[in-house]
Amino acid sequence: MVFFTSVSKLDGRTYKILLAMVITAIGALTAIGISIGTIYLPVITLITGALFVQYMRRRTNEVIYDERTTIINHKASAAAIAGYTLGVTAIGYLLVTMGSTIDPAYKTMGYTLLYTGCGLLLLRAMFYYYYGWKHGG
Repeated sequence: MVFFTSVSKLDGRTYKILLAMVITAIGALTAIGISIGTIYLPVITLITGALFVQYMRRRTNEVIYDERTTIINHKASAAAIAGYTLGVTAIGYLLVTMGSTIDPAYKTMGYTLLYTGCGLLLLRAMFYYYYGWKHGG
């Protein structure tokens, strides 16, 4: 029987393999839980998986998250927000303008997409203001 106290430090390759296995298990068990109609299996799976990933991260002996990773993460997040907002507003605008000629339900979907884009921009502005205030920017 293996106890958690006897586990040695993980190297980077082992960490990545275990992380891929955990992510696969989380995805599979979440899909199974949703398909059988229970909410407990996905919630328990997500919580257990997050705790296990946190445990693995503490047991690794290599740097997993550094300044370069932070900068890449920030740039990727900004690009994803910009791309999502542009796509949602373009599709929403098309659905609103062409919705009355095709199907009136498309007009409602277009407004929903436009409000989603506006809400995301508002949320980004609030976080930008907060972090600017917090870090003295």
